[in-house]
Amino acid sequence: MKGKPAPFYDNDFAARITIGNFDDDLPKIKDCDWVIEVVVENLDIKRNLFAKVEQYRKKVH
Repeated sequence: MKGKPAPFYDNDFAARITIGNFDDDLPKIKDCDWVIEVVVENLDIKRNLFAKVEQYRKKVH
């Protein structure tokens, strides 16, 4: 990958990223360390999404 700055320290790190969506892939987040949400800035939509995420996310001890 070319870019300034480079998007990854090492291009092999790109293999660590899995793209998904909250409609089809929500159960997969139980295995994730990070979840990045990108939804419209609407509080009702965000609250609804976060409630769904809470059901599946990895619990921190």
